[in-house]
Amino acid sequence: MTSLRSRILHQTLRRVTGAIALNLSVKEQRTRMDELARRGIRLPKGVTVCTESASGVYSEWIEPLPVPKERVLLYLHGGGYCICSLDTHRGLVSRLALASEARALTPAYRLAPENPFPAALEDALASYRWLLKEGISADRIAIGGDSAGGGLTLATAISLREAGDPLPAALFLLSPWTDLTFSGESMQTRKLVDPIFGSDGGPHYMPAYVGQASPSNPLISCATRSDV
Repeated sequence: MTSLRSRILHQTLRRVTGAIALNLSVKEQRTRMDELARRGIRLPKGVTVCTESASGVYSEWIEPLPVPKERVLLYLHGGGYCICSLDTHRGLVSRLALASEARALTPAYRLAPENPFPAALEDALASYRWLLKEGISADRIAIGGDSAGGGLTLATAISLREAGDPLPAALFLLSPWTDLTFSGESMQTRKLVDPIFGSDGGPHYMPAYVGQASPSNPLISCATRSDV
């Protein structure tokens, strides 16, 4: 039986998805999401936030005090590669940093449609490599994200592996969007119960992010790879 907490979360996600209103422009959707975040998100006590330029990528450090400086979460926010921001995810990342007793770096990677693939991936890679240059050991870094950020996490890890970079200690994926081809059976069988992709938001954003590439590109749809 579904728990009360699960039902509340499901209803909340449905309301947020509804608030996006896919008939609005991407710019209007971003504004609406940021306004919702400013009204509804409160940071937990004991967390500081400061800006950073990670190899030119505007970012935020979210730091619970006190925490070891050498343990870092690199968090990639979700939003279909087109919407959401550091504002919409600051509360979530703060609580993840508190729970893991690590500080978090959250890059404001470039969004589509202004910046289609591979812009977001390039910014994620630049952020990770900047951490290494700053003296953070790879085995003290975890990369993670939700939805599109989860897919971007996998694409980042695959790219690092293929480039021969030191790999992070761990990945964590929160409901990752890993198949932009929408060819998986569950995309249809679970459509009515999925509070995010059941709204047709995924197909709406996919062309904007893919651009001139193919949605089956293994760095776009990591679920199509057999070696992940």
